[in-house]
Amino acid sequence: MHQKEKSIKRLNLDERKRIFKTISLIVEGKTDGLDIGKLKGLKSLYYVRVGRVRIIYRLEDEVRIEYVGMRNEKTYRYF
Repeated sequence: MHQKEKSIKRLNLDERKRIFKTISLIVEGKTDGLDIGKLKGLKSLYYVRVGRVRIIYRLEDEVRIEYVGMRNEKTYRYF
């Protein structure tokens, strides 16, 4: 099981619903109203804040989810 799947399984049902809804909005390109930021110094890498959870994704020809998890000191370390 991937890290993203493990992180999502640890969330409660309401948080999971919000995460999946946010991911579907990103994939559809409907990002208005989302709390999105660009990771500094990294090409085409963005983050979305969904409460206390962060979704990091790469936007090139397609959307690729890189990380889903609780915000902590290790969240952005690998990017």
